[in-house]
Amino acid sequence: MAEHLPDDAEGRPAGGAALDSQQEAQIREEVRRQIEAADQRRVQEDEARQHAEVLFQQEQARRRIMAEEARAYYQNSPDYYEYINENGDSEWLTRKQILAREGYFDYEENVENLEEARRKIWLKLAAWLAGGLVLAGLAIWYLLDERGSVVVLCNVPGAHIIVDGQDTGKVTDARLDLNPGEHLLEVRHAGYLPADEPFVVLKLAPRGELDVQIRLRPLP
Repeated sequence: MAEHLPDDAEGRPAGGAALDSQQEAQIREEVRRQIEAADQRRVQEDEARQHAEVLFQQEQARRRIMAEEARAYYQNSPDYYEYINENGDSEWLTRKQILAREGYFDYEENVENLEEARRKIWLKLAAWLAGGLVLAGLAIWYLLDERGSVVVLCNVPGAHIIVDGQDTGKVTDARLDLNPGEHLLEVRHAGYLPADEPFVVLKLAPRGELDVQIRLRPLP
């Protein structure tokens, strides 16, 4: 049969160690410091996210202004034409530059409509190559997925991966399939801040592959 120690006058088990007022005050002080530190970390994380959002918006505005200014500068010029490159970006090029991009140097017609010029070039190519098999191959090539892949690595596992301001739902380390072009990449993890720049600008070619290493540092 188990024996029980008798209770003391205040109801505490005999032999138990009671906290005196100084010890209790020390414990309370330590708990308050922990709460304050956690609150400061939350504030720093919020400030870091807000700063990254401001930089993202500034970059988006800069791109928009550059596109608007380029259009305003070139659209009234008879020597320049708007050209959509392989990454889907708009460029303003001369007729010779456009023909060089397409691989033709003896095409003498004026390029008044870029889409019409492309159609004519592909019609000529189809006439030269001929054959239903080649045409079918070109059609399949158009239908192929041109997305590239990006492998995002981080020194802190489980960091959320953000692309163009949107949470991808994936965490580091992970592989992403993205459309070709420029993207803004960042990773976020509670209790950490970017060790370098708040985000990385990706330039992904069609069917391209990139490995990106991002470092985070603990909050001070």
